[in-house]
Amino acid sequence: MIIEELLQRLENITTNEEMSLLLDHDPPKEWLKEHPQYKGHLYLPIEKVEMLLSLIFKANRKVQVVNVTQLFNSISVTVRVHFLDFSGVWLWHDGVGADNPAIGTNTVAGSLPAAKSLAICDACDHLGRLFGRDLNRDVVPEKSDQGVKELFDELYELGKIPAEYYERFNQIIETKELASYNKLKKQLLKLKES
Repeated sequence: MIIEELLQRLENITTNEEMSLLLDHDPPKEWLKEHPQYKGHLYLPIEKVEMLLSLIFKANRKVQVVNVTQLFNSISVTVRVHFLDFSGVWLWHDGVGADNPAIGTNTVAGSLPAAKSLAICDACDHLGRLFGRDLNRDVVPEKSDQGVKELFDELYELGKIPAEYYERFNQIIETKELASYNKLKKQLLKLKES
């Protein structure tokens, strides 16, 4: 998906569900880079992440630095990326990043912005595949696996899922946490058969 196509799709989006479908697209391969220290590890550079944030959320987004600490010989940064959804609710995702001046930027002054950039990318990949969420996963949930949510809701209404599990299971389905999602999907299919 190139920028013009992304802008065209954004013009027609009016709901959070439509936005989720857009964010579930893979980023263009030409945007990806291989990490210089981890062979085979792909990432979406900060300039692409910030461009996507600007295009998608316009002025309705902000980055908050939550914490800066020294972690062994590295500088660690925690950020919270806030964004406004289509229902007018401010949401956020947290992210962490660290940079070691001896390995990464070679200066303490360069390590802080590098760690912040990594933290922003880490927070934004929770938004969806377009932001690089599944780039380095061995097993990825199916993009069109919408039936799991409906199956979960059906089984909950039938009383086959206890109320105390509802919130956690729903979170697993919404975020598609890799290991938990695949386990939950199998359990739901077994429950349906019983």
